[in-house]
Amino acid sequence: MGAVPLLGLAVVLAWRGHGRSALPWLIAALVLYLVAFMVTSGVNVPLNDQLARAGDPAHAGQLAAKRADFENKWVLWNVVRVLLHTAAFACLAWALYVYGAHQPHESRHTGASARIPVPAFRSGHPPVAQHPQETRPHYAPLVSPAPGPDDGARA
Repeated sequence: MGAVPLLGLAVVLAWRGHGRSALPWLIAALVLYLVAFMVTSGVNVPLNDQLARAGDPAHAGQLAAKRADFENKWVLWNVVRVLLHTAAFACLAWALYVYGAHQPHESRHTGASARIPVPAFRSGHPPVAQHPQETRPHYAPLVSPAPGPDDGARA
């Protein structure tokens, strides 16, 4: 039952401007949850109470007749409740998506990348940022090449 008050709070906050784009989906989810609650309290609970008053379980013949009358109605309305809750959840998921899609991203305002920076160097090589722009290598091998016969002549 805590979902309805929290969803009501979310609707109020969205109405005041904190996620206005998600407001229609939040309202739809709230309505679906309220309808599901009405189905539960108006149909399923009275059916459960009726079954509880069915009598002594020792009289299997009477109990079987009560169950046959009860089961089809209860299952039908339980499926309705499942569909209502699933639709409400889908509305909430879509509201979350819409809310996130309308939020400003850091890269839009500052030009900064939204990704976490990764160190620019590998073992044995200086960080790329230490090279002046003119002399920065275009390709830095991951492993130093093996010394060849001509390497001693250059030194």
